Amino acid sequence: MNNELQDLYKQLMTEHYVHPHNRGITGEGKSCCKHNALCGDVVTVEVVINNNIIQKVNHEAKGCLICCSTASLMGEMLEGKTVEQAQALSDTFKQILHGDTVELSPENNKLKIYEKIQHLPARAQCASLAWEALDETLKGEEGLN
Repeated sequence: MNNELQDLYKQLMTEHYVHPHNRGITGEGKSCCKHNALCGDVVTVEVVINNNIIQKVNHEAKGCLICCSTASLMGEMLEGKTVEQAQALSDTFKQILHGDTVELSPENNKLKIYEKIQHLPARAQCASLAWEALDETLKGEEGLN
């Protein structure tokens, strides 16, 4: 990855940290809170689902830039997706953090921001926290009507 692209990714990550999207728990959906004991990050993810479609993903994240930016970006990417699509995207994100080569659609290309984190296991835990909360929240939601 060239330096210009790395700088662009850092800017996007910082933008989501400084100006988080979908921040704030409303009490309208199912939620789950996860805590990273290694660094103190705490993320609550709330998902509103209607007819198996994710209407809204809100979060409350307190912690490092990686943790908070991931929660913000995740929420932005999942609205309008089915529960199954959200679970597939969560699996893809985990593959990225493990260093697996994955094909990303143009709309999911933003996940490449976190590719280099695979070399920093402690930071990978920060990046995966919001996705873990999402997975817990979505358990048993397939096929909801």
